[in-house]
Amino acid sequence: INTLCLSGDLTVAVVGNTSEDGTNALNSIASGFAVYIIPSSSSTYTISGTGITTNAMIRFNGCRKIYVEGSFLGAGQYLVFQNYNSTTASTTPVFEFTNEARAIAVRNCYIRSNSSVTTNASIRLGTTSGILGNDSLYISKNIFEGINSERYFTAIFNNNALAFPQSNSLIAITSNTFRKWRSTSTAIVDCGNLGDSIAVDSNYFYNDTAQTVGFNIINYVSTNSKYNSVSYNSIGGSAFDRSGSPLLNANGTTLQAIRVSTSTAGLTTIRGNTISNIAGNDAVATCIINGIVAIGRVDIYNNTLGGGANPWDTLHTTYDNGLITVSGGTTDTVNVYNNTISKVRYYRKKNDRTCGILVTGGLVVNVYNNTVTDFRGNPGGTSTSFQVYPIRTANTTASNKTYINDNVINNVVQFTDSTIANSFAGILYAGGSTTGFTHIYNNKIYDLTSTNTNTGATAMIISGIQVGSATGNVFVYNNAISLQTQTGTEAMVRGIWTSIANTFTVNHSYLYNSVYIGGSMTGATNYSYGFFRSSTGPISLRNNIFYYNRTGGAGGFPVCVSSATNWNDTMSNNNLFVGLSSGNIGAYASTNIGLDFATWKTNSLGDKSSLAEVVANVSSANLWNNTANATMTLLPAQSVVWYAYGQGTPVNYPSISGSINAVTRSTTIVGGPTTIGCAEQSLPTAVPPTVTNTITGTGTYNYSFGGKLIAAITINAPTGGFNFDISLRHFGGRIPPGFSGQYSAGYDSIY
Repeated sequence: INTLCLSGDLTVAVVGNTSEDGTNALNSIASGFAVYIIPSSSSTYTISGTGITTNAMIRFNGCRKIYVEGSFLGAGQYLVFQNYNSTTASTTPVFEFTNEARAIAVRNCYIRSNSSVTTNASIRLGTTSGILGNDSLYISKNIFEGINSERYFTAIFNNNALAFPQSNSLIAITSNTFRKWRSTSTAIVDCGNLGDSIAVDSNYFYNDTAQTVGFNIINYVSTNSKYNSVSYNSIGGSAFDRSGSPLLNANGTTLQAIRVSTSTAGLTTIRGNTISNIAGNDAVATCIINGIVAIGRVDIYNNTLGGGANPWDTLHTTYDNGLITVSGGTTDTVNVYNNTISKVRYYRKKNDRTCGILVTGGLVVNVYNNTVTDFRGNPGGTSTSFQVYPIRTANTTASNKTYINDNVINNVVQFTDSTIANSFAGILYAGGSTTGFTHIYNNKIYDLTSTNTNTGATAMIISGIQVGSATGNVFVYNNAISLQTQTGTEAMVRGIWTSIANTFTVNHSYLYNSVYIGGSMTGATNYSYGFFRSSTGPISLRNNIFYYNRTGGAGGFPVCVSSATNWNDTMSNNNLFVGLSSGNIGAYASTNIGLDFATWKTNSLGDKSSLAEVVANVSSANLWNNTANATMTLLPAQSVVWYAYGQGTPVNYPSISGSINAVTRSTTIVGGPTTIGCAEQSLPTAVPPTVTNTITGTGTYNYSFGGKLIAAITINAPTGGFNFDISLRHFGGRIPPGFSGQYSAGYDSIY
């Protein structure tokens, strides 16, 4: 073909088995016509290389418009290309693209190799001596496997480290099947140093042998690359549909399904991938299972990790991990959204961390609209580094902005039988930068439980959200947390827990959250709380609803501040506290346990505009839509809605204009009051509860609503005597009838 002067496109029909020794490359065809290599019939034809030690078996050297098509009349895979060497380290590539090879397709073929080194991958994307790289390459619908009982090391490898425009770009690796690779393989598709516009899409990766070394199935590390896609791949198991035995990480190494590190100049997408039936070896330490690891400007969305669509669609982790890990750089934005992480298990009972989504770096990181469910483990450590965490953030990038919002976390179980103290949380803030800002908002967290039966000081601690680091600014708002399914143990339940002492140089604020604590506990020493400040850090606690309806144990309270250090009268206000009894609204400074609302306000100096009630008077079923699944929007037709409606004050730092139900909030005094809790409410249809005094003599009669004085009526000697009622309804935050403008305190109807 190299010596022909073509006058038109050329079709080469393979009519029988043949061999290639790699001596001659297919060079550039001056005429510019296309060459098609096809099977002559629906029989299988094998092109073999044996003992080649220098060149790839088939080399595309600067040629263009070459189409290797293994199907016959659009169906089947009838061309087999295989390269074998008895010395596996010397097996050369089956195909190689070099020196501006362009517009070449290899489709519907079997590609077989027994190579044992990465650089001699089944397909090698080579270097160039020209001004451009090897571009517009299409590798599609092929089956990559070993030869007979021997396996290959890497399917596709980029061997060109030259910068743009000499980098290899515009490459599509799509709809291939990758199977039967070596247990010592370090990568299957190794795209290091590739150029722009690389697509690794709709492929199938599965294997029937355990990995014994660190392994990245799709490895894309190219810091100058942009506009890439890793999408709709199926990864895991030992069969095409991810069924069979799991893809196993056997030794103390790291197995990562997708690893991407790209440029910040252009977006790379990781979307629609399904990663499941992957497991670590419980008998060996440090077997890390990561689904997606990303650095650079990356969008990670619509992926399923585990998922449970089939019985085998699970993930079995064995060491510290982040099934989706964001460890971005200092100038990039990473978006993680609409992913599903479920059917995740950890069984080793060691000091190991099991994370659904882990954030460790990135200038701007957005984690939103993800679902983490059916997430279970039994870690045995006490550190907050080694627990079950559906979402954990510890972004140390300077001046980072991390947003964790609109995620759903539920059905999380910590089932360790360890006898030492353990704790876990739906969302953990574990660290940050002193100049960083983390916003945790609009999340739904419910059904977090533990089977651990420890008692006393070693009993399990379950938290909806835990702030466990003093570093950085943290804003927790508009979250719906319902922890009501933990029963029958001494486990301590905490809706929101700030467990470490920050300083006045950073801002830790808890605003507009709705927290419901239910269930029951045994024993007589442990407490549970709606909100718990166990540290000495200054905070802002405003516009929240903390509802405590958990029975048993030593008791529990809607709110607990364990230390008076750094606490003052400005830190807590405009909240609603609902407790089991009037004498169990709060606990303050460790020795003041079980306070009524008046004493709480006196001791804590705050909450002058807050409300408090008992469960019997404010039913959760009348207040919220459904606490079982943390649907904590208010019920406007129930009178108890007035305990929340119009009771808040606008928040302008941070400016909170939204709510979990997407109803706009006021952020200014002129704009009017707000509804407390996670959901903003339009005007209720119910009238407020009635407060009534029977007038039995002269004097002043106080009218209180939720423990807050709203009116005082002084009675002199009335005409007609005493023994009559005066009733009052307080319309919080409403404009009086017949008036215009904003009267933020509301009005009273007296009758």
